Amino acid sequence: MSASRLILLEMRVEALEAEVARLKQQSGAYAEQMEESRQDWVNLIFGALADHPDYDQAVKLGRNYRESLLSTTSGKTTRKKAARKKAGLKEAKKSAKKSVKKSAKKSTKKSTKKRRG
Repeated sequence: MSASRLILLEMRVEALEAEVARLKQQSGAYAEQMEESRQDWVNLIFGALADHPDYDQAVKLGRNYRESLLSTTSGKTTRKKAARKKAGLKEAKKSAKKSVKKSAKKSTKKSTKKRRG
């Protein structure tokens, strides 16, 4: 290689090294900024929609929905409680029928023993 080519190559390598150093410095600053914003994301988002005209209505609807799932307002039970109660009633009816059948069988056995005896 000629001397002029070596000098040109060295200049290009130095320019690349300077660019890499600048990019590393930028990426370090960017990483620090991202780390800070990751820790502070709640403060960035909190209250962002407070001035929106439908915000109050959305809050009210959300509250009403959550309360409808949790509480028993005006004596009404929630869907889950109603389903459990209904299932409990079915089980109670089944067990009552079984006990009636058992007692009927016992009484028929006793009456047939009395007749035979």
